[in-house]
Amino acid sequence: DGEVILTGEIEKEKYSSLSPLSQSEFTLPLEIPESAKGEIIIIFSFKRREATRFCEKGYEQTFDQYILRAALPKEEEKDTGKVKIEGTEKFFTVTGDGFVYTFENGQLSKVEKGGTGYLIKPFSPNFYRPLTDNDIDYLNFTPPLIFANPLFQWRRSTALAKSKAVLVHQYSHSAFVETHISVIGMKNVKIFYTIHSDGRISVSYEGAALMDMLRFGLKFRLPGEYDFVSWYGRGPHETYCDRKTGGKFGIYSMKVEELEHRYMRPQENGQRTDVRSLEITDGEGRGLRFTARGESPFCFGAFRYSLEELDKATHEHLLPHQNFTEVTLDLMQRGVGGDAPGSACLHEPYIMHKGKTYKLEFDIEVK
Repeated sequence: DGEVILTGEIEKEKYSSLSPLSQSEFTLPLEIPESAKGEIIIIFSFKRREATRFCEKGYEQTFDQYILRAALPKEEEKDTGKVKIEGTEKFFTVTGDGFVYTFENGQLSKVEKGGTGYLIKPFSPNFYRPLTDNDIDYLNFTPPLIFANPLFQWRRSTALAKSKAVLVHQYSHSAFVETHISVIGMKNVKIFYTIHSDGRISVSYEGAALMDMLRFGLKFRLPGEYDFVSWYGRGPHETYCDRKTGGKFGIYSMKVEELEHRYMRPQENGQRTDVRSLEITDGEGRGLRFTARGESPFCFGAFRYSLEELDKATHEHLLPHQNFTEVTLDLMQRGVGGDAPGSACLHEPYIMHKGKTYKLEFDIEVK
């Protein structure tokens, strides 16, 4: 799970006689400790043994990495405490030992624990990204016609997404919220929240696309003091589904401002992929932790401005940082492409096809 448990160096004699494009086999003396219960990844780092005119000794020229073993199944903690639901379907609270969670029109709008609030904008569906130059494609050469790009439909779908039914169930030691959402261009969009008595929230979010998608995810906003992120996944730089093999698995930490990649024209940026866990905290370590569940990790981005502001800005100086943290959690975005200049030209694995059901699952915990 990102912690280093073994390191070593392959003896020079095992590969020094290899010529270009040849191969050899050898066995690594790996003994994985029994205490290692998490995901195990092996990383091969190829470094320069001697300094050259273009790099110093020890410079990492390339690397490769392989998942040796998925994390071992963890026993689900049994709910033993009590939770209480109060209110109506349109506005209700779920209260437990030290926490109060508020839902408005089926959206998780407030997360409070120990008297501290963590949300200033609710968890809401997000299917749009501020278009990249490659998304705009050949319309880059006819700026007055950019508005005609069909991908802008997903901006409208995101803005007009609306809860159409909310079902709430009270159980002995947990609460269950089921929200059905009406979305242009999608069907069967639902979010399921299970609130456990220990305060943990299990989220399952799914929907079927009626046209090729830009992204499938959620967005929400935290107060500005929550400006420090730590994650286990690919990094440290931005990665996308078709631009990620250069992202090494590990545990990374940085300020929200450092996640940003400023392109000449403001656009989608700063995503991190294949994330297993994420923490967003303040200077005292308080905040929210997100842990992937189900079959897929998630992707995230965090910004000091809204996605709407990013979408409108035409130059960097028109995009000042604000006193809040805007967060996106995605199952995936479509690829960024770029085989041809100014055109996405997406390869097949990185197209979010219509007719497919997408599902994002994760847990939320208050730190």
